[in-house]
Amino acid sequence: YDLMIQHGFHAARYLFSLQIVFIGFVLFSTITLVAGWISQNFAAYRKLSNGMKKEWRCRVTAFSHAIFAIVAMTYAALTFPYALEPEALIRGDTDFLRFTESICCGYFLWDAAIILLNWGEKETDYFGVSGIIHGTMCSVVYLASLAPFGMYLTGLHLLFEYSTPFLHIRWFLIKTGNADNAFAITNDYVFVFVFFVARVCMGPYYIYLYLQSYIALPYDPMNYIFMNTILISNGLNYYWFYCILKSALVASPSAKKEKSRKKKAQRKKQK
Repeated sequence: YDLMIQHGFHAARYLFSLQIVFIGFVLFSTITLVAGWISQNFAAYRKLSNGMKKEWRCRVTAFSHAIFAIVAMTYAALTFPYALEPEALIRGDTDFLRFTESICCGYFLWDAAIILLNWGEKETDYFGVSGIIHGTMCSVVYLASLAPFGMYLTGLHLLFEYSTPFLHIRWFLIKTGNADNAFAITNDYVFVFVFFVARVCMGPYYIYLYLQSYIALPYDPMNYIFMNTILISNGLNYYWFYCILKSALVASPSAKKEKSRKKKAQRKKQK
């Protein structure tokens, strides 16, 4: 498993990790560009406004990251030895876990950068405050984690991504006019369920693991970063879940169809 218990900052491994972070940033930037070229072949994409096209491309990239994070981090977590020992939770370091978190850190840097570049875009709320908080916070905590400090714990938070593919699938179904079929409705309910389990339920457990490991290094300054970011991360999850419940996600199929019908009627009147 290449497990190492690192005591203190390891400059050589950290610098190597930064190179992988940069590769991750370039990789996800490239995916965004390629997504734009490929999407030109879809009529639904060509009909969108420029702002919505930007969101489409970013969601393709976010979907790609989510799939990578789910697969890679699930494997890294299952193969991480001594996962529940306090010192290993804080100082444990494996090559594959480091690689996974470095690539994901590159994504979070891309996420924060793309939101800043498109800040104030009026045609979509994708590039908003919660997005910049999430991207910036994750960039900081994962860069700090690679020291190493709490790599296993920060890695577990990547498993929040289990709900993300369903979110983006829902968005694409809406934009392509397929939001009312059986697949879309099933996807909506699966999304709510997975979000609740992967984020709302598991988030407090990850906090518990962190507090359990806190006794190993209670006075380490890195705890200030970790405590705040873990609380903010979980707070965002609860806020997002509140928004999900408040929306029409869990409405009945007939209610959703009626809502869609009213929107179409309103658009016709505007024309």
